[in-house]
Amino acid sequence: MTAVVQWVVSALVTSTALMLLVLAIRAPARRLVGARLGYVLWALPALRLILPPLPAGMFADVPVAGTVATGMSVLFVGPGGPAIPASAAAPSWLGVAVVAIWAAGAMALLATYAVRHVAFCARLRGEGSGVGRSGGIAVIAADVAGPLAFGVFRRVIAVPRGFARDYRPAERDLALAHERAHHARGDLLANWASLVVLAAHWWNPVAWFAVAAFRDDQEFAADAHVLAATAPGARPLYAGVLAKAAGIGALPVCN
Repeated sequence: MTAVVQWVVSALVTSTALMLLVLAIRAPARRLVGARLGYVLWALPALRLILPPLPAGMFADVPVAGTVATGMSVLFVGPGGPAIPASAAAPSWLGVAVVAIWAAGAMALLATYAVRHVAFCARLRGEGSGVGRSGGIAVIAADVAGPLAFGVFRRVIAVPRGFARDYRPAERDLALAHERAHHARGDLLANWASLVVLAAHWWNPVAWFAVAAFRDDQEFAADAHVLAATAPGARPLYAGVLAKAAGIGALPVCN
């Protein structure tokens, strides 16, 4: 159990350090390498959480300062004779309790958002009405503030009920292209991954800031995806589409 505690602490501390690093360099990276590559930087803290620890004995046979390393056991001798080796000391119950609290908080946060998301998607599918398909993805009109993509396996784009009235044809094409970009780029799956990372860091304010920045960078990357396939003259129109769709309140796994 002590090894598990040490690995959890190490993974959380180093992933937090990587979050701080990405927060510091995300803006210059976006300018230097582009929004899409800048967005990829957020994979670093997520990958650190799932990387296994280094094997404990991988350096056991490496000689130090020209000498051969040998094993050594230290025994505590008392009135009753030799006791257990020092390396076999009892695990820290405080560490076990801290890990239990951490795991309970992580599961609670993950379950809360997962249940809310499933209910949100079920409501949209139940109340929405089909209006066609865009790039092979079902489009429904529902009570949403602006276009949004949802569904990792059953991919859907939801648009406001007044979508045809409030958006001109060219604006509708660009809005749907933005939501298709989220599906094409795997952003919905990435949002689930970010939710798992946030659950692991539920106690950590750095993680909450990082997830918000991650979502901003995700939108910048989707915008870059759309603009790369759009004529330069359409940029002002696309800016108007973004303005119309601004202020959407959505759960962490929706766009």
